[in-house]
Amino acid sequence: MLSKRFLILSEGFGTGHTRAGAALADGLHRLYPGVCTQVMELGTMLNPKIAPVIFSAYRKTVYKQPKMIGMLYRRQYHKQLNELARIVLHKLFYTRALRVIGGWEPDAIVCTHPFPSAVVARLKKLGLDIPLYTLITDYDVHGAWVSQEVNQYLVPSPEAGKKLRARGVESSRISVTGIPVHPDFWDCGDKSAARARFGFRDMPTALVMGGGWGIPLEESMMNVLVRMANQLQVIVCTGSNDKLLAKLAAAPAFRHPHIHVLGFTREISTLMDASDC
Repeated sequence: MLSKRFLILSEGFGTGHTRAGAALADGLHRLYPGVCTQVMELGTMLNPKIAPVIFSAYRKTVYKQPKMIGMLYRRQYHKQLNELARIVLHKLFYTRALRVIGGWEPDAIVCTHPFPSAVVARLKKLGLDIPLYTLITDYDVHGAWVSQEVNQYLVPSPEAGKKLRARGVESSRISVTGIPVHPDFWDCGDKSAARARFGFRDMPTALVMGGGWGIPLEESMMNVLVRMANQLQVIVCTGSNDKLLAKLAAAPAFRHPHIHVLGFTREISTLMDASDC
């Protein structure tokens, strides 16, 4: 393990896929200090002009037309990426992917998003001889994750493994590992100390968050949080959603002594230590 090199590939649709890859890299370094890892969002790296436009459009659609995203997800749920889609992905983003992989000479490739997994699978079909591990970073298994060329699937739960088997993946190619988390989350800290760190009261506390992009709180949800604050302390973390942060900071009801609104932070593990749920 000391000399192993791992290339971890993701994409920028949301932040969770890449963060899971980074957590995997940090965990490997903690357990095996001699390993080498490289985490990449291939689309951003190899096509820096087009990729941000696509990711921005996706983000706006998630916020403004979530039902459309759900409809497209369900419509394609049982379908693998067809050969045409893989070729398009290859041409659009990864025409230089083989050069990057060859230059880094990894012992294994781990993909935390279905798109790079599909592209590496296609490269393996064309002759690339490197083990491909696909780490499913969703709690469901969309057909886009599935490729015959994947050597091993690392899945979040037994249920996800069952869904893979229903799609024809052999049990020998499935390992239930959970989704990687940063080593900061491996151990629980002292609750009182964590609350003191942020100036929180020492009382029952709930943490509300929705990932790196934050959560689009509607008025009804905001009212629920305000009502909750009469009974317990509420921490709302808006991630990189600066508009939501400004909205909540300006809302008179959110100036409750038991409500704390935070923007993007890298101290989520400490906030979890401070929280009861």
